[in-house]
Amino acid sequence: DKRRFLLYTPRDGALKKLPGASKRLTYEDLHDHGGLRPAKAAELPALQRAWRAQFEFAGSMPAGAAESRFVEEHILSGSILNVWGAVGSVVKGGSSSSSSSGPDRIPLIRARLAGSAEAVVGVRVDPARLPEVRYALGALLESRAAAPLLAVGGGAAAAAAAAEGPKVEAPTYEEVMECMEEHLKDRPGQCDEDWKGWAQVHAHMVSRGLADNAAECVVVVQHWVEELLRLKVFERAEGSGGVKIREKPKGCGWYVPPPKP
Repeated sequence: DKRRFLLYTPRDGALKKLPGASKRLTYEDLHDHGGLRPAKAAELPALQRAWRAQFEFAGSMPAGAAESRFVEEHILSGSILNVWGAVGSVVKGGSSSSSSSGPDRIPLIRARLAGSAEAVVGVRVDPARLPEVRYALGALLESRAAAPLLAVGGGAAAAAAAAEGPKVEAPTYEEVMECMEEHLKDRPGQCDEDWKGWAQVHAHMVSRGLADNAAECVVVVQHWVEELLRLKVFERAEGSGGVKIREKPKGCGWYVPPPKP
């Protein structure tokens, strides 16, 4: 028999007590597993009652509790395809799929709403990245809201040209770096404690007319800021987590240019 089986338990964590039982098992795996044995026909009614009792108990516990079979998730749902270009890299932590041979897939999941039997389909969002996702969505909303104002009096052609609001070319790596250095160099400790990541940098560049709220600029600024942090041109200050200029080594006698991606 080449069929494979998945084991389900009424309470989370039970399979962790059975080494190897959390993966797909063959009939031989089930038969030879030291922690499992076939149930006798006379035992089935009692086992069924016990299983259902534990299942209902685990379902009554609050999400996140050790005995619960539910976990809390943040889901981005709705018209995801329309905004995925701008927020997809935020949801995935800035990872890029440009080196992948296949198309980038949207990581959809299905989740049940708390206190309801209804379910929603969406993209799981890391709670640590919720502020960045909200910022990206807000920037897109502002860009879309500005488009009709630009199109007034211009007819269909103007409306099409203004579909993404005032157009600003996406900044280059050097332009993002220079803008950040200019902002940080005269601050105490060359650090801005309010700059927690790319979102604050993008907002600063928009205020100076160096970027706009279009999807392209949102993605590009996020990418370059995270590259600058990865290459240690900038770093996060201990304690506050704000972005600061990384102190350059002194006294070596050589000029070391900043690294490039």
